[in-house]
Amino acid sequence: MSQTKHLLIESIYQRTIDRTPVWIMRQAGRYLPEYIKTKNQAGGFMKLIRNPELACEVTMQPLELDVSNLEYVNETIKNIKGELNDSLPLIGFIGSPWTVATYLIEGNSTKQFSFVNGMLKENPGLLSRILDMITKGSVDYVREQIKNGVDAIMIFDTWGGLLSGDNYEKFSLNYIQKIISSTYTEGVPVIYYSRSKSNFDKLKNLDIDCIGISSENNLGDMYKFFDEKFAIQGNLNTDILKEDKDTIKKGVIKTLETFPFETGHVFNLGTGITPDIHPDKVSYLVDQVRELSVK
Repeated sequence: MSQTKHLLIESIYQRTIDRTPVWIMRQAGRYLPEYIKTKNQAGGFMKLIRNPELACEVTMQPLELDVSNLEYVNETIKNIKGELNDSLPLIGFIGSPWTVATYLIEGNSTKQFSFVNGMLKENPGLLSRILDMITKGSVDYVREQIKNGVDAIMIFDTWGGLLSGDNYEKFSLNYIQKIISSTYTEGVPVIYYSRSKSNFDKLKNLDIDCIGISSENNLGDMYKFFDEKFAIQGNLNTDILKEDKDTIKKGVIKTLETFPFETGHVFNLGTGITPDIHPDKVSYLVDQVRELSVK
């Protein structure tokens, strides 16, 4: 494991930093022309990610602008780490068992979630067995990512907000905690992200290091809500990147001002980037964070 003091890792662990680190969720696949071209040449997304050389190439493309049958992922991690030469940290990721289960049960991306909600009400035992199965595979997957060199793990609980109260804890957080508890993550911080706008009280006992916050919430308020236990990631509204540079700069300043602390903030968007964002706007955003957040 690398001993380099990466800005991202130092901020997550709330150590002294000289500026705010920044990265953008879904930074390539949603908007970058070079990525889309490579994906099409590969013959589609699945063929792309199963080719370690091409997967490494598309992972590195944004930088050039400024387990079970998943060995290709491990090879890709090794390739990327080699290309980065420890100049930047590499973030590994998984979908939470609940979020993966929604896609598995629904059979596709959906806005209704009728099948998984039906199973939640009518056959929670079966749902629990599915979540157990996904959790077991996720533990192995995270272990392999760490073994092959990722510097942090991010857990996307994209659809955690579909659950409320005890169900959120029982069918989502419970399985996330199992993954963390079963995975040796010392020195590899864990970031948790959900689109949920509530349920935050349920997160206080989760063994994570950083929480991704959507744009509706105030970064500083959330930091204090969690008793400064977790670093906070977020949370510029993605739509601001559709505006002119002056508006983007004002958005960056406002976001930074909502977190008036010396460390513990990772600048990001409140949600994933959208396909209609021009790469130049993203580049400008990153430059502004680097310049305006210098302590």
